Amino acid sequence: MRRILPYLFSVLLSGQATAQLVVDPNYTPQQLVQDVLVGQGVQVSNVQYSGNNASKGYFDGSNANLGISEGVILCTGKAIDAVGPNNGQSPFGDEGTDFHGNGDPQLTSISATSTFDAANLEFDFIPSSDTVSFRYVFASNEYMYWVGQGFTDVFAFFISGPTITGEQNIALIPGTSTPVTIDNVNANSNSQYYISNENPPGTSVEYNGFTSVFTATAIVTACQQYHIRLVIADGGNGEYDSAVFLEARSFSSPTVSIDPQTNYTNSQSGFDLIEGCSTMSLTFERSAPYSNALTVALDVSGSATNGVDVSNIPNSLTFAPGDSTVTVSFDVLEDGLTEGTEDLTIEVVLNSQCSSNPSASVTVTIEDAEPFTVQTSPDVVFTCPQEYQIDATASGGYGTLTYDWSVSGETGSSITVFPLESTAYTVTVTDECGFSETATTVVNTSGYEPLQLEVADVVVCDGELAQLVANVEGGQGNRTFTWNGASGSGTYTFQATQSTDVAVTVTDDCGLSTSTTASVQVDDAMALFTQQLVRHNAIEFTNTTPNTQSVYWDFGDTLTSDEEMITHYYDTAGTYTVTMVVVNTNGCVDSVIQDVTVYPPLHVYIPNAFTPNEDGINETFGVMGEGYLYYDLEIFDRWGNKILSGRFTDENAWDGTIHGNKAPQGMYVYRVWVQPPIGIEHKESDVLYVLPGK
Repeated sequence: MRRILPYLFSVLLSGQATAQLVVDPNYTPQQLVQDVLVGQGVQVSNVQYSGNNASKGYFDGSNANLGISEGVILCTGKAIDAVGPNNGQSPFGDEGTDFHGNGDPQLTSISATSTFDAANLEFDFIPSSDTVSFRYVFASNEYMYWVGQGFTDVFAFFISGPTITGEQNIALIPGTSTPVTIDNVNANSNSQYYISNENPPGTSVEYNGFTSVFTATAIVTACQQYHIRLVIADGGNGEYDSAVFLEARSFSSPTVSIDPQTNYTNSQSGFDLIEGCSTMSLTFERSAPYSNALTVALDVSGSATNGVDVSNIPNSLTFAPGDSTVTVSFDVLEDGLTEGTEDLTIEVVLNSQCSSNPSASVTVTIEDAEPFTVQTSPDVVFTCPQEYQIDATASGGYGTLTYDWSVSGETGSSITVFPLESTAYTVTVTDECGFSETATTVVNTSGYEPLQLEVADVVVCDGELAQLVANVEGGQGNRTFTWNGASGSGTYTFQATQSTDVAVTVTDDCGLSTSTTASVQVDDAMALFTQQLVRHNAIEFTNTTPNTQSVYWDFGDTLTSDEEMITHYYDTAGTYTVTMVVVNTNGCVDSVIQDVTVYPPLHVYIPNAFTPNEDGINETFGVMGEGYLYYDLEIFDRWGNKILSGRFTDENAWDGTIHGNKAPQGMYVYRVWVQPPIGIEHKESDVLYVLPGK
């Protein structure tokens, strides 16, 4: 279990921002390896550390920009100095602690320069499979000022053991055999792996730069003991610090776990599977790293037969590069045999896994499916339809049962029915395994036919009697009727003055009823026609009444017609009363009366003189004649001045005055426009004499 940082140390360096690296140097070497670094599939022992105790510790990088959330730090100075912000003083400032400690001979041989202040964490381990790996980041204050100067800090991960000659460094640039060093990974070389922490200065980590997260991997022999040294040292001088950050629980050898799931088990704990019912999925999850493919064998054993009692389970599975899980599914098959309880074990065989790390496995039992039956309430016979409850009772089945009734669609174990005719009710009961059974109950109504009622809609004329007739089929015995809530017979008659709906209900001797509504539409016919004078003695009559079935005209001169549209000629001018009677398509009758006027032929006489001298003879001037409606008159004096303009009829004429004064005797000019009732107006102009009277 990981140690909890002391509160006092978690606020180390007062005033630091919360988004920082946190370091605790108080872990023992045993704690750093056993509680922090080591993950699954590895047994460790003989943990040792050499170097200054301040150069090791636990770090929390969850608020830092390292790319690793927590782990072990080894450095060439003080581990707590890794906490940001970066002071950015290179190359002339003091960016480290020189303990004047010993270097590491192996690192000295690699770097070709003297080493100092080595921090060396080493231990024995036994891997459970053929691979061991862990993740790390290398950081340094020598970036970028001492790149290529020939005396840079150096680190390595040395592994030794069976099939490995001497000590092998596994801190390599991905896909190469080149060690990770300041000279090999920086802003100019393999820059895709380099992160600058100087421009601008980082706030969470103190070092000028660091690598991206690398994975160190070694091929080993499962269950054999190996030794690893994780070592870092100053190169050339002890002033500038470097560090390596090792990810927590990443030092591991691939293991595979199994997560079994099933759609149905007949047990609260374990997996008791049912033939023909259960489907099982096994999700196999491997531990990191995921970069390489991994194939593991599966051992299937037990009294159940693979491919017979269950659908085929493969004898191996492969994790593709980058995938952490693989899922295998199988069905428990129905073989139709009574076999009792069988068992089946699926076990992961992972490269001769060590006995101290037992392989992952899952064991299931397989049971024969129990019989499943369904019964419903007995059939019943009724003389008259009535309510009946039908219950479904299931025996056997697994888990929660669902019910589906064929006629009503209800989903309960009981239904209440009221069939009007003989009906079969079938229920299908299904359990969680998908097993289903059916049962049927018949409710017989002894030939009873359901009541059927129809009443035709009617249309009547306003004020007439409306009669509705109920047409009934089915039912039993005598029938009673209600019309709009009042008792009656099968026929309902009333005087209709407006359109309405009538509700009718019929009830038989079984007390069963049915209802409907009939519409009574009142037709209020309205006769309409138009007239148009087409000649002085002829008028065109047009019926405009909608939905006309027949029409009758009385033209007021003893003549009649039944045409929809007709032009009628009158022999004598005058005013006549015309009557039209219509019958519409519903047989409703209405009439309308209009007066019409016809005229004699146009005849105009205009005198050329008059004597407005108040002797009662020839006192006015105007148009004389017949067959016109009015005339427009203009009078001009001898100098062309208009002295009169107006509209006149037979009842008025010019009285010879001009603005209330008598017109002087003499010659005048007139213009007249005579307007007939139809046709073109009559125009005329001439000389007019105003004469003295005798």
